[in-house]
Amino acid sequence: MDVISIILYFLAGGLTVSVSILLANSGNTMLSGLAMMFPSVTVVSYYFIGKSLGSEVATASIKSTIAGALIVWLPYMMVMLYLTPKMGLNKAMLFGILTFLIIGAVWITINSKYKLI
Repeated sequence: MDVISIILYFLAGGLTVSVSILLANSGNTMLSGLAMMFPSVTVVSYYFIGKSLGSEVATASIKSTIAGALIVWLPYMMVMLYLTPKMGLNKAMLFGILTFLIIGAVWITINSKYKLI
C-alpha cells in the first residue's frame, strides 16, 4: 500500500465526518445523516481494490459490503436507535459496537464455513 492511498483514505473519512458534524451543528440532522452515509470510503476503497486486484475482487468486496450492511450494520444501527434515548449516547454506542462485533464474528464464522458470499 502506498502513501498516496493512505492519504486518500484519511481524507475521504475525515471529510465525511467533518461534513456530517457541520451539518448537525447547523440543525440539519437529515442532511447530517445522509452525509454519514455518503460512500466516500467505499468509493476510494473499491477504486484501489479494482485498480490493484481487478474487477472480480472488487465485485466480491461489494457483495461483502452489501451483506455486511444488512447483517451487521443494520442491527448495530437499530441498537443505537433503541438504546440512545434510554441509556444515553455513550452507553448506546458501547452496546452498538458490541452488537456489531458479535454479529460480525458470527457472520464471518458462518460465511467461512458455508461460503455464502
